[in-house]
Amino acid sequence: MGVVALVLLWFLLVRLPRPPEPGLVATYQGGKVTKQELRRYLHEYLPRCPRHLRCSLHGQDHNSCADEEECETFTACDKEHSQAHNHSVYRQAAASLVVDRLIGDLVAKKRLGEKKKVRHLMKHVSEQINISDLHRDWHKGKIRVEESEIKDYYEQNRDKFGSLTLSEVTEDIRALLTQEKEKVFVQNYLQELRENSGLTINYDLLKYPQPDEEQLRMVFFEKRDQFRLPARVKLLLIEVPVGRSSQPASELARRVRTLLFSGASLAEVRKSLADRAKDIAISAESWVTERDDLWKKMELARYFPGEVADVVEDGPKLLVARVEDRQEPRAQQFEEVREQLAQEVAEEFREQHLKENLNATLFTIHAEPYSLGDFMQEFQELTPQEQARYSTFEDRKKLVEAMVERVLVVEDASDELRGSKNRKRLDGVRLAVLKQILHQEEVDDKITLTDEELRKYFDKNSRYYRQPSRVKISYIRVSADSSGEDEKRASQKAEKALAELRILSGEQLAGEGFGQVAKRYSDDPDVVKTGGKIEDWISESADLLNEIFYHEFHKNVLSLKKGELSPVFRMGEDFYIVFVRDRQEPRQQAFEEVEELVREDLTEMKHYELTANMEADLVRQAGARIYDYTLLRMLTEETRERR
Repeated sequence: MGVVALVLLWFLLVRLPRPPEPGLVATYQGGKVTKQELRRYLHEYLPRCPRHLRCSLHGQDHNSCADEEECETFTACDKEHSQAHNHSVYRQAAASLVVDRLIGDLVAKKRLGEKKKVRHLMKHVSEQINISDLHRDWHKGKIRVEESEIKDYYEQNRDKFGSLTLSEVTEDIRALLTQEKEKVFVQNYLQELRENSGLTINYDLLKYPQPDEEQLRMVFFEKRDQFRLPARVKLLLIEVPVGRSSQPASELARRVRTLLFSGASLAEVRKSLADRAKDIAISAESWVTERDDLWKKMELARYFPGEVADVVEDGPKLLVARVEDRQEPRAQQFEEVREQLAQEVAEEFREQHLKENLNATLFTIHAEPYSLGDFMQEFQELTPQEQARYSTFEDRKKLVEAMVERVLVVEDASDELRGSKNRKRLDGVRLAVLKQILHQEEVDDKITLTDEELRKYFDKNSRYYRQPSRVKISYIRVSADSSGEDEKRASQKAEKALAELRILSGEQLAGEGFGQVAKRYSDDPDVVKTGGKIEDWISESADLLNEIFYHEFHKNVLSLKKGELSPVFRMGEDFYIVFVRDRQEPRQQAFEEVEELVREDLTEMKHYELTANMEADLVRQAGARIYDYTLLRMLTEETRERR
């Protein structure tokens, strides 16, 4: 920082209001943030400078470092590091720290961590609160990925990145390695919690009895009268509004009836009545059963296919109809109703199972039982769509596992784990779970979406809901190791396979021809079963890192037309040949195709909007104030330290 900058800083410091006591960065009702606390927060939030990348005792594992170790001190380092230290960054960090404190206070005030509250809050497990995804809230700086680790990963996977430079993929690699570290940390943490909680789970209570074939047939016999299809007729129905005078309507109805008597088709009727289109409503051919009001009103029981019913007055309109088809009442066969019956009987069995086992213990944590009734009470609070996600035994097991994790984390307050070297990190995990629950209570439970809102959001953002070009392929993969000799052998083997494929016709390639060649040459064990066919559609991925890995594959495949064979191409240590069996060009997806995805996107957008509003309200109500005087003093001090 030059002399001019220091003069400007001094001028600003003179004019800025000072905090009520030295070293205060921010104040709010009931609390304050000191300069030292902000330094620590910044140290955790900002990336490490080269000087602090490695610890002399622990190498890259900074999670084991003590606060007083050199690699954990908070002095500024060099020009590169100082670029991240500016007034804007400091002010944003101070504001974030205040918001974190206020949310933590609100969590404590609502006593969300009390055991008696936990059961009710378990319903939020299914609502985007996944412990393994909490890195947005608590991993900042706590699970570090050092520059040397990123470089090592890049070098070890160089072939996957193609022409992309290290700087171009650094942040993607950092995200991947962070996710991997988080996953390991969370798994170890939860495993320790389980081992110290005396956890027991009776999964058998989640197994709802299913009816067998004999039981279904017995119920069918007992309820056979319920499975009778009523008589029904298929009508070409035309409505003629009466209006103020019934005379013109009657004349038009007679004209319509004449057309129907002549055997005119639906299209011919529309064409003949084009001059009176605004005066009539032509229904498509539809079925009417003996249980419908129209059946009795038009006395449809006495008409058969080809016959035209009498004109009937129905309020403000006249009805004219011709019977196109007729089906007499009949009893349905067992096979016709088996699926429906199985669902109904299974539901009866489920209700009986729950009734008999409501008080049975589903799981126990720290000697406190949680019954199947507790589980079902919360389960019933979920929407029908959410309940449908847990329709199978395996899905219900996953739900209970997630619920158990939530309870373990929230109740983890004074175990031996709390005194471990990871105490602060574990406190962060626990608070993150409670913050998610708070968001659910204060924000997400208030989110409602109407069909009109969904449509409007889709129309405005339809460009993001496009299906990219995609293909269905068959493939041959020939493997090679890193030795030059083996690479040459694999390449020659792949070229030989391609030569055999090229003499086949397109029909043979689409049939069994490709599969026969694939079974002789491919090193993929699944090819023996599939003939190299991949049934799923293949397209570019929205996941950038995933797309980096598969870019070479997609580049060689997605440019091919249907029925086209690729040349031999290499990806990593493997050589590939691909045949495109089918192809779909990019297209705009209809709202109905992506309605659920639109709902998720709009819900997420509203979540962040309402969360920001909630946090702004907390800051305003707490009278929070940030002191730029202290922030600028901190920057001045760091400038002097670097000199």
